[in-house]
Amino acid sequence: MGWGQARVDFLATQTDVLADRTIKILVEARGPECFGQLFSADTNDELSLEHQFPEIADFFEGTCDLPNDVDLKRIHHGEEVFLDHMPSAALILLAKSLPEGYAAPRLSKILSISGLLKSHPYKRLLATLQMVINVSSAHGFSKRGHAV
Repeated sequence: MGWGQARVDFLATQTDVLADRTIKILVEARGPECFGQLFSADTNDELSLEHQFPEIADFFEGTCDLPNDVDLKRIHHGEEVFLDHMPSAALILLAKSLPEGYAAPRLSKILSISGLLKSHPYKRLLATLQMVINVSSAHGFSKRGHAV
């Protein structure tokens, strides 16, 4: 069951005004090479990123809350399920899902920006796993939570 070309074309036209403005500000201030630095930042703390890249502080402030219509009860249920199955989920991600995902042309292009996929693939895999943990762990979606 595919989305069809019309759906894909429509999705390609969708934008995020705040993210687009932030990217423009960042590129104007630092040049396009800043993305390698940003995507390879060795941190799991957005406050550290704000310190390293003050140009993105407004983006973090403008996106630190979820929309009012988000079903937090459902999110918390998902967090509980992940915590109950974290070791097996991590193993599956590292051994099967992530390596296959990295083979996808569009995804691998984005992931290669930092250079870590080529120079430190294990570190790149662990960073992706950390992102999954951030969006799946308890209170990840609280204000300024790691998922947000």
